[in-house]
Amino acid sequence: RSTLFPYTTLFRSGSWPILIACVLMLWHSMRPGEACNIELSDFNWDTLSIRIQDKPHLNWKPKNLSSYRDIPINTDTNEEIGLDIKNYLLERYKHAKELQTPFICFYEDDGRQLTEGVLALMIVKLKKKPGSRLSDKFTAHKLRRAFITKGGDEGELLKTGIIAGHSSIKTTQDDYYSMTMSEEKKAMKKISFPVRFKSSK
Repeated sequence: RSTLFPYTTLFRSGSWPILIACVLMLWHSMRPGEACNIELSDFNWDTLSIRIQDKPHLNWKPKNLSSYRDIPINTDTNEEIGLDIKNYLLERYKHAKELQTPFICFYEDDGRQLTEGVLALMIVKLKKKPGSRLSDKFTAHKLRRAFITKGGDEGELLKTGIIAGHSSIKTTQDDYYSMTMSEEKKAMKKISFPVRFKSSK
């Protein structure tokens, strides 16, 4: 199943607004629109969480009722690209405050917001770069899909769907994650009920 390997192009060739959006989508299950509209006021560093909520001043709101949620800030370190995820977010947060921009996905020259449309266009350009390992069918949403697939592989499909803001486990399973019969058999072997039957003697 999916790994970070195909996405290293994004982290090695992308500009700052793309990088922060990728961190939010790949390691926090955010939709592209959610990532692009995250503001500094959505961060709670005491609880280490990010809130997905209405943004009437940006003419944006979450997709549905289950999309309103608090997402835990990922505290892992990814050795493949040398990224301390929490500290990376914190540094970008501090830099945004210095620039006096409310956005976490911002351009460094003037602090303006990265929009979902521009994000899509920038990814198209990265796919065309020589040596890119991104497939022609790659979109920003694939990063969110990778998070959910990884959750399913780790046996945490229900919890992953909740973090992703799905309305039901059926959405998570039908739209994002399915198992082959071979995978189902492997899962079956891990399920055990230690029941001791009474001896017939």
